[in-house]
Amino acid sequence: MLISQRRPVVAMTALCLFGLGAQTLLVAAEGVPAERRLPPGTTVFVSVPDAAVFHERFSKTSFGQMLQDEAFDPIREDIVEWWNETSEEAEADLGIPPAELLGLLHGELAFAVVQPPGKDLGAVLMVGFGENRETLNTLLEKASGELEEEAERSVDSIQETEVTTYLFDESDEGNGTGSLSYFIKDQSFVLAFAGANGSTGILEEILLRWDGEHDRTFADEEAYSTLMLKCQGDSTDDPQLRWYFSPIDLFRGVVSLPQASQGPIQPAMIMGFLPVLGLDKLKAMGGTSTMMTDDFDAVSRTFLAVDQPASGILKVFEFPATNQQPPRWVPATASAYSSTNWDVDGAFKAIEALVDFFQKPGTLGTMIDQLAQVGPQVHIKDDVIDSLTGRIQTLGETRSDVDVQAAAQPMVFALELSNEAGMTDVLDRIAATLDDNLQTREFRDAKIYEAEIPNFQGGPPQSMGMTVARGQLFFATDVELLEAYLRDDGGDETLAESSDYRRVSSHIPAETSMMGFQRPAAQLKPVYEMFRSGQLDAVFPQVDFSKLPEFDQISHYFNLAGSYAVPEEGGALIVQFGLHSD
Repeated sequence: MLISQRRPVVAMTALCLFGLGAQTLLVAAEGVPAERRLPPGTTVFVSVPDAAVFHERFSKTSFGQMLQDEAFDPIREDIVEWWNETSEEAEADLGIPPAELLGLLHGELAFAVVQPPGKDLGAVLMVGFGENRETLNTLLEKASGELEEEAERSVDSIQETEVTTYLFDESDEGNGTGSLSYFIKDQSFVLAFAGANGSTGILEEILLRWDGEHDRTFADEEAYSTLMLKCQGDSTDDPQLRWYFSPIDLFRGVVSLPQASQGPIQPAMIMGFLPVLGLDKLKAMGGTSTMMTDDFDAVSRTFLAVDQPASGILKVFEFPATNQQPPRWVPATASAYSSTNWDVDGAFKAIEALVDFFQKPGTLGTMIDQLAQVGPQVHIKDDVIDSLTGRIQTLGETRSDVDVQAAAQPMVFALELSNEAGMTDVLDRIAATLDDNLQTREFRDAKIYEAEIPNFQGGPPQSMGMTVARGQLFFATDVELLEAYLRDDGGDETLAESSDYRRVSSHIPAETSMMGFQRPAAQLKPVYEMFRSGQLDAVFPQVDFSKLPEFDQISHYFNLAGSYAVPEEGGALIVQFGLHSD
């Protein structure tokens, strides 16, 4: 099924390359949506439903507006020069300028992995090319010349449509290891790749559903339709991107391939373990992305469809919804804040059940008991897990003195405790065994455990710290930041009181499994400054990144952002969004 020769790969790259230019499309085309043309058995699906709308909406987002800012003119000239040089080289291989290649993209662009009932697993690319048939013909002519040197070509008529097929690596028995087929119909180009002759069967299924009136399509499958409904949200806007993934069904399709049975592990054995691990409960995941709605600059919604009750490994990842407003010790200066409510006790029991299923009952407990007899004599269950409530908080801090060597702002992690004294005792026992590698000192009625670790970015060593205070086990990548959280100066505005946080939290439910707040400008500045400093010149020698504008000139394009996850009937919904500018 694999194409190993270089020339067919180059040719296929030419056929599929226009899938990389979805953000530059300008013209729309109406028609039947791809999901109504795909058959049942679709396990992966990604679609940009309307290229013109995608481009229009993207150009209006804050990021799209930033790319058009005249402050980028100096570096834009470098990029245009590099693009022109690259285009000349690409035109020699493709037969047409890359700009014309991108111009092929009109209407819907979709990719899918499908296995129609009783047929081979394969991949499909569906592209609307509008009025650019001549450009498409030029590209196909170039690709055909390459492909015919490595594959046997045939042409058939299916549903009154001409279908061209290439069969690769034909064996003495007359069987190929892979096939590629395509057809052109109603200003759409559809290409399929599968095992020997399998691509033709896939295209036949699509042609049977071409008018969108077939009573058995991917769009009608309950898993897909439910996911899309869950991800619609309150907005009346159609999303600019839709995607779907059924991991178990895809795995079944992969192990059904002839090559899979030749491995040392039989596919049936693997499939038999899925229910034991609880992975058969993960039915599908999918989502939508929408730009420029009434409330958001951009918003994405993802739904995880899980059959209830969860079991096995999935029980390790249970996050009950609760109120997760930032506590008062979180300052208004935080550049990022997130909180997760994890059922840590349930997770431990799930792991224990899995270990004991494959080993003798009580195996994990015995191992933990034995481990507690060595070193600092810490009992993982009694001393650590039982001291945690399950709430995990992370904070990023804005720094005025950006260190381009670090390429990241300092972070603080806080694990909420039900037993502060017990956790302090654990840290003391661990510190006693580390001797000089871990220093301890008193600070504001708290004991800080401090250590230096190498800076892998090439800068000076980082001083990291841990402490137990404010009902939390704190771990900070910058000990000075940890000290700031331990100070109680009084009167300072908290994050929960800040206007920025209130704007974001107004779009977050009162009770969540996970929630997050971000000031992207503060988080991205170190990375941006790393580009401007010239550290990446060796990676991108064609572009002089020192020509980038000062960050303060463009920081207003990076708007406040938020996220949350909530349990819903049949799974969990995850939402990420960016707000409009003030």
